[in-house]
Amino acid sequence: MISIIVPCFNEESVLPAFYSAVSDAASSIEGAVCEFLFIDDGSSDRTAEILQHFTEKDERVRFLTFSSVRRTSKCIGRLLCIYGRRSAASARSA
Repeated sequence: MISIIVPCFNEESVLPAFYSAVSDAASSIEGAVCEFLFIDDGSSDRTAEILQHFTEKDERVRFLTFSSVRRTSKCIGRLLCIYGRRSAASARSA
């Protein structure tokens, strides 16, 4: 599994093009299973709305939205902790 972690802050103007390019690139990697983990760090524009749209059309997309600006490193740390617990639980049940 390849996890592509993308911090976002007021990125509505670039998200669609970025997602399209990265999604196409990930899809071209033969045999790779990819996921996209977006972290909306308190955006005041339509970033969260756009990310929600991505999750509705692509099951590989997940995102977290924070209501206020936080340090991106803390957000990434929290995301990795959440996904780390899920991976560990999956490994134990396999």
